[in-house]
Amino acid sequence: MSTQRTPHERLLMDPGWRFHRGDIVPAAGKTQSDAYSSVKTGHASGPAGMNWDDYDWRVVDLPHDFVVEGVFTPEEEVSHGFLPTGVGWYRKSFVLPATDRGRRLWLEFDGVFRDATIWLNGHRLGRHSSGYIGCRYEITDQANYGGENVLAVRVDATGLEGWWYEGGGIYRHVWLVKTDTVAVAPWGVFVHAEVSEDLGTAEVQIQTELQNERETMAEAEVASTVVDAEGEEVAGVISVVTVPPGESLTLTQEATLEQVELWSVDRPYLYRL
Repeated sequence: MSTQRTPHERLLMDPGWRFHRGDIVPAAGKTQSDAYSSVKTGHASGPAGMNWDDYDWRVVDLPHDFVVEGVFTPEEEVSHGFLPTGVGWYRKSFVLPATDRGRRLWLEFDGVFRDATIWLNGHRLGRHSSGYIGCRYEITDQANYGGENVLAVRVDATGLEGWWYEGGGIYRHVWLVKTDTVAVAPWGVFVHAEVSEDLGTAEVQIQTELQNERETMAEAEVASTVVDAEGEEVAGVISVVTVPPGESLTLTQEATLEQVELWSVDRPYLYRL
């Protein structure tokens, strides 16, 4: 993809969050103007909003489980180890460079337990109920380029999904993903391998879905590289494709692995694309 900046960046957002245990319900507006503003997009109130003072909140790094920090109480659920669950709030401030304007930006949450509601700059991005499946939100239109951004997450761990200890909080990584307007689609790569009968070679088929958000045709170069368990390149293929404006295209590439190593319980050997 013809650009001087890196066409795809995935930045870890784990350090430096502010955390408050317990729910915070913002006070109701006293005037018609207050009530009107509170329902407008980008005007979230309370800790979901841009201007909430979280100075006295505790600083934590992710992954974080606030349930395990509690006090054992015999009245609580046995499946949670007699630990109280409840609600927790997380907030994080970060700056985006002005040069990110024109790119597509995403926030990826690998795991939040559970029932998470997420805001950026006072805009409600969405609600994700399951604690075992990650979620992803595009923030291209809500981001503040060249200035401060405030990410807020309300986590309600009172509900149960299993009969074992499940914890509560943002217990996996959070990522900021930056892509070009022509990019690989989210979860858009599928790999299938066929091993020969003599177990000597493997034919690898790589399917990559590309998205073009531009209003014009876009030429993209897709380079797929397979590395072994030691990080050495063992196969590679480069293709150039043209993606129509506003559409998606699936590219199929093929590569051959020689003297292939197979995975087993005793020797869990893995290749990486």
